[in-house]
Order: sequence, then structure tokens, then C-alpha cells
Amino acid sequence: MSKRVPKAPAEDGEGDLAILHPERRQTIAGVAITMREYGFIEGVELAERVRHVVDALGDVAFSGQLLTPHALRPAFAKHLDDVITLMAAASDQTEAWVRGLGDADGQALMLLWWVTNADFFVRRVIEAVTERHLAQVSAGQTSTPPLSPPAMTQPASARTRVVN
Repeated sequence: MSKRVPKAPAEDGEGDLAILHPERRQTIAGVAITMREYGFIEGVELAERVRHVVDALGDVAFSGQLLTPHALRPAFAKHLDDVITLMAAASDQTEAWVRGLGDADGQALMLLWWVTNADFFVRRVIEAVTERHLAQVSAGQTSTPPLSPPAMTQPASARTRVVN
């Protein structure tokens, strides 16, 4: 029977960098990739590309769908050039390398990118969906369908009487 060796206590703040800037590592197409979440300045620098993707993700969220990789594929495909730039930036790879990936490696990179940066995007999607909802409410629109007008005639089943 092997004996478990307790881990040494972590130094104060040791995990703070991982929380502030999460990174995930994976080998894709033979290249060791370190995918990282965008920092504040990088997010500002990429703001136009991010906005296009956030708008598309907001459409998905506003329609009531969960932001799962499957539900997001059409949104990512709609803004593929932006997504390629964003994936390349977060992985410190060239856009040409990203474009040259085969299907399985490209899907792996996209999933790694999304898992690492989902919080970055979701914060912006929540803001965009909230603004859209508030704009609809202030314009008098509601999210519930209008009530149907009262029925003017009885349904056929109520008028028809079966006689045995």
C-alpha cells in the first residue's frame, strides 16, 4: 500500500496569477499551445474584433440558447476572420498557422480558445443582452407574446353533438 505524501502548503498568492490570467496548455498539430485569456489592454486593442463576436453571441443568448460550443459554431463561422485573429492572439500563433489547421486540430484549438476565454466573452455578452433588453422595454416591447383576441365562435367540437 502506498502512503500519500501531503502537499506543501501553497504560498500566499501563489494561485492568484492563474485566477487573474487563466491559461490552458494542449498540443495541437504537434505544437505545444498555451492558450490564455485576454487581459484588459489586449481586450481593448482587439475591441472591434471582439465586438463582432460578442454581437453574434448576444444573438444566440438573446434567443434563449445556452452558449455551448455547438450552439456557437454558426456565430463563430459568421465572423470567422475575427475568430481566427482572436484565437491566434490568445495562443501567440500566426493567423496563417490557425488557417492551416486540419478539421480535428482546428476544432481542438477553437474549443481550447472558447474554454479559456468564455468568461471574457460572457461578461460582454451579459452587458450587450442587458442593454438590448432594456432598449426593448423602454421602447414598449415586451418579451411575452400579445394575448389572443377572445374567440368569436365556439370551436366546432362544441357545436357538434354526437348522437348514438
